[in-house]
Amino acid sequence: MGNTQGLRKDKTPAVSATSMAGSKPASMMSNPNIAPVIPASPRPVTTPLCHIAVALLQRLRYVPAMAQDWDIEIDCEGLLCPLPVLRARKALISLQPGQILRLRATDRMAAIDLPHFCTQSGHAFLDATPLPEGVTAYRIRRG
Repeated sequence: MGNTQGLRKDKTPAVSATSMAGSKPASMMSNPNIAPVIPASPRPVTTPLCHIAVALLQRLRYVPAMAQDWDIEIDCEGLLCPLPVLRARKALISLQPGQILRLRATDRMAAIDLPHFCTQSGHAFLDATPLPEGVTAYRIRRG
C-alpha cells in the first residue's frame, strides 16, 4: 500500500494547519477547528434601529386643517407595519404625478416607514398631521 500517512479514506490529501498557514489568521492557528470569522468592515455599519430611535424622538409637525387639499384618502387605522406602506404604494400607483395622497394611520412606525418609502420610490413626503384619538394623517405627493 505504501505510505498512507497524510491521506484520508477517500484518497484525498489531508490538509494540516501548517499547510494553510498563509491563508488563515494567526488567531485560528492555535485551534484549527474554529470556523473562520468574518472580518470587520472598514466602514461603520448603520442599523435601522438608530434611525427609528431618532424618528420617534422627533415631534410631528403640526399643519392646521385646511380645505381638502388631497386627491385621494385611504384609511389605514388599526393596521400595523408594513400594511400602511403597502396600501400607500398601491394607491400611489393609481395616481397621476403631482397628485396628493392622504393616509390616515394609527401605527407609530408609519412615521418612519412612509418617509423612508417616499425617498426610496421618488415620491415627496409632505407632512404628518396629528388627529384626535391617536390617528395621524400623512400627505404624500406622487413623483
